[in-house]
Amino acid sequence: MEKPSPHIEKVAYTIDESAVCLGVSRNVIYNEMNEERLLSFWAGGRRLISRKALNDYVYEREQEELETRKCVDTEFLCSDVKKKD
Repeated sequence: MEKPSPHIEKVAYTIDESAVCLGVSRNVIYNEMNEERLLSFWAGGRRLISRKALNDYVYEREQEELETRKCVDTEFLCSDVKKKD
């Protein structure tokens, strides 16, 4: 099989490549796939993760973090108001 030219961007990555892209371990990748938080597919006898799936995963984790921070900020503000009463 011919190797892709260096100027062609990959559209899907192996588990190892995906782990490197995200800066996490293979176990994290497998756990996130098992939890259906990271989409993957089989092709050519290998499990692959699309670039879009990786981008979506990062975006969703960022949104979760923002929601968590909003909840913490809201709880903090509410507790401050209650203490002042």
